[in-house]
Amino acid sequence: MDIESTNDSDELIKYLGDRIEEFERALLDDEDFCNKDIDSTYESASK
Repeated sequence: MDIESTNDSDELIKYLGDRIEEFERALLDDEDFCNKDIDSTYESASK
């Protein structure tokens, strides 16, 4: 979709909603990765 040339508000809302969901998934994946890294570092340091 050419976001810059559309005047359809429904298309824009769907497009923005999809992008927000992508960002949300990426942030959750990053959070999970960081939490696992922190946990494994803590476990290694505790030994």
